[in-house]
Amino acid sequence: MSSEKNINSLSTTIIGVIIIFSLLCGAICIMEEFLPGLGCLISIKPIQRSFSASDLLIGLSDMPPGWRVTEYESKLPPNVGPLTTYDSAYIRFEALDINIKRKIFQQYVYRYENSLCAESDYKSDVFRTHFGKIPSNWDFTSRYADESDFTCYDYEGRDQTVCSWTARYQENIIMVFAWLIPGRMSIEDIKNIAKSIDARIGSNLNEP
Repeated sequence: MSSEKNINSLSTTIIGVIIIFSLLCGAICIMEEFLPGLGCLISIKPIQRSFSASDLLIGLSDMPPGWRVTEYESKLPPNVGPLTTYDSAYIRFEALDINIKRKIFQQYVYRYENSLCAESDYKSDVFRTHFGKIPSNWDFTSRYADESDFTCYDYEGRDQTVCSWTARYQENIIMVFAWLIPGRMSIEDIKNIAKSIDARIGSNLNEP
């Protein structure tokens, strides 16, 4: 009789733990819906990688002809750029020998402690940098990104067109901003650069 009571007591305890765990998970999911980033705060274990944010930056060899590097930050100071993370990097290019108002190409790389943190910021903050529409000739699909987006905006025909491509690769967020420049930067050029970034990140993420 005592053994049967112990078994019943243990079963009741296990069922109670399962119910509490299920309720807790449900509460977290609901709170995450209204409080983006909660999952990031709860999951604090950082992912260890053999590469840094600066390793994911492109170089001149990835750009079309007629560009130069004007700024490079292997470690961005806090609160510089659209996002803030513990490991971030930045590179800026400028088109050479062309008389045009805006001739800049920029790439930001942000590494987070884990995928939950990156996903939260991507959904809540990154999309704020996107405006305009997807060009009909944009047909690039990343092989490795968990989510990505590309848009261009021409200021209703009042100014030069600017395009932005963002992508999240697990705990890494990539942001690219480029002004379209005749003979220097086209949609096709941005697509080729995105392919280079995709291949570089995919190679690093697949390292043992």
